[in-house]
Amino acid sequence: MRQISSPRRFRHSVALPRWHLGQSHRFTVQVRLRGELGPHCEALCSGLEETIRFAEVNFPAFTERNPWLALDSRQHQIWILLDPEIESTSGR
Repeated sequence: MRQISSPRRFRHSVALPRWHLGQSHRFTVQVRLRGELGPHCEALCSGLEETIRFAEVNFPAFTERNPWLALDSRQHQIWILLDPEIESTSGR
């Protein structure tokens, strides 16, 4: 008969960063438009979902502007890259 050993217990615990321990951390969001050198605007958001809501409210036709999003969890930054807004000449 084979005996199953109990799981090992580690002596060392992993220290979590302070913001994991109940504090909500804010991300710096930078929105950039393709073809422009600097950021178009900056904001603070609590995460990716709030960032997307912010962009949908502040940038007309957000999803049609080919958004690219990048998140750096270590630096607490989120970047959004959008196509510039093109005025429609078709009279929609």
